[in-house]
Amino acid sequence: MTMDQPARAMTAAVLVLLVVALAPLWFFFFAFPQAERLHVAVTASTVVVVAALVLSWAMAPVAAVLSPTDLLIRRRAMRPKRFPRASFTSASEAPRRLGLRVAGVGGFFGSFGLFWASGGTGVYWLYTARVKAAPGAQLARRRGKPLVVVPDEGAAFLAAVRDWLARP
Repeated sequence: MTMDQPARAMTAAVLVLLVVALAPLWFFFFAFPQAERLHVAVTASTVVVVAALVLSWAMAPVAAVLSPTDLLIRRRAMRPKRFPRASFTSASEAPRRLGLRVAGVGGFFGSFGLFWASGGTGVYWLYTARVKAAPGAQLARRRGKPLVVVPDEGAAFLAAVRDWLARP
């Protein structure tokens, strides 16, 4: 999965905004060396922001792989998410709109996590590196919320998932 142009632009904009937001804090950090409370606040804020950025980068999906027994969502620096083939009941075309983010990341290094969309889709798990609408697969599950995967080759991926689910 590669980030599309809007995802790259959003990621760059967020990084620039964070640098702009943290720059004045670090200015005061160095301008007032005796202000211990300020140093703690600036350091804590920076650690939280950097941790969130690193975690978002590490969890971002990079590939969707169909193994004989599992659907694997490979991520940049974390273990892949593993979904057993037996947990799925069917596959259909994914909604063209990504919906609203309930929990997770909505455009920074991709879109992944829990999302909500109207029109019968409801709450679902999403894994994509894209922001713009693209074809993908929505997999209904025996238990739990549906899974929506939008890789670069969305239409071919949907066909492959349907064949994969049809195997004995």
